[in-house]
Amino acid sequence: MYERILIATDGSDCSARAIREGVRVAKSSASLVTLLYVVDDSTIVSDAGDPRSAERLRREANTAIHQGHLIASEHGVMVTDRIAHGPPVIEIVRESEGFDLLVMGSHGKGLLRRMLVGSVTMGVLSHLHRPVLIVPPPDEDGGRAATG
Repeated sequence: MYERILIATDGSDCSARAIREGVRVAKSSASLVTLLYVVDDSTIVSDAGDPRSAERLRREANTAIHQGHLIASEHGVMVTDRIAHGPPVIEIVRESEGFDLLVMGSHGKGLLRRMLVGSVTMGVLSHLHRPVLIVPPPDEDGGRAATG
């Protein structure tokens, strides 16, 4: 069904659920899977004066990718990975070129987080014209994944 699947992760619990769902789909369709983490370099500005901020972002990226590899391994799926730098929406859209399916978690961080799709997810959805599997947090879907 899908030859190439891109799974975007940010290291959150919701992203871990998205990875699990994405590797489940990949296993059933013998797909190639790539994990993507986007380092939002603009957040370094908020840490001005802290020389460790760039290193902290690299550690967060590596931790999220490592988590994704562990989850995929538990399901018997081999994955490759990619760490991109830039605005998350732009980079996810750009990196998804050539993939048949994008899988990502949805978790808003604002006041209306239970009512709205996360801002990155919404931004990606408004720019893509390919299948996207959105995996909401468990308290929003009763444990099921949603498609978008």
